Amino acid sequence: MRWTLHCLFLSMALAGCAGRASTFLKSGGETAPPLPSAVAESPRQEAERLWAQRADPDSTRAMLAAFFRAAAADPENRAYLARCSRAVYFVAHYIEGDPAKKDSLFTLGLQTAERSLGLHPAFRKIFEETGDEKRAVELVGEEDIDAVYWYAANLGRWAASKNLLVRLGAKGKLEKFNG
Repeated sequence: MRWTLHCLFLSMALAGCAGRASTFLKSGGETAPPLPSAVAESPRQEAERLWAQRADPDSTRAMLAAFFRAAAADPENRAYLARCSRAVYFVAHYIEGDPAKKDSLFTLGLQTAERSLGLHPAFRKIFEETGDEKRAVELVGEEDIDAVYWYAANLGRWAASKNLLVRLGAKGKLEKFNG
């Protein structure tokens, strides 16, 4: 029994447990869904208009594309990146039925929230110096709490469809952000 536990912990350590690399410090790289045809309103106005119509599954992909166009127009806007992460979560959780597409969307939502947090100067500084997400997230203020929330929400849903080792690694990350 003891030997089995040692092997289990060793395999978890070697497997990396988290199952994916974070993108806190990467710039851009998020890929938006295919863009719909241009409209007269700004991407942000279009995104907000389509968000109000989110009960209609047909408009949700256009909504997501508009959110990412608006974020691309203002790539340093942490709050809007968090809003994009929320929109991605909504589509993945409530609209998308294909498990592979859900997984891709939760990954995109997670990356978008990580990008938002990575733009926070204090978070970035501590994370670059230590790699410790918990210490870095402690410096995030109220203005960035949406990014923290949508990071955790997307991570939890993403990990739910993974194997035990990945779920355990994600649980550890979620506990860091909660405590």
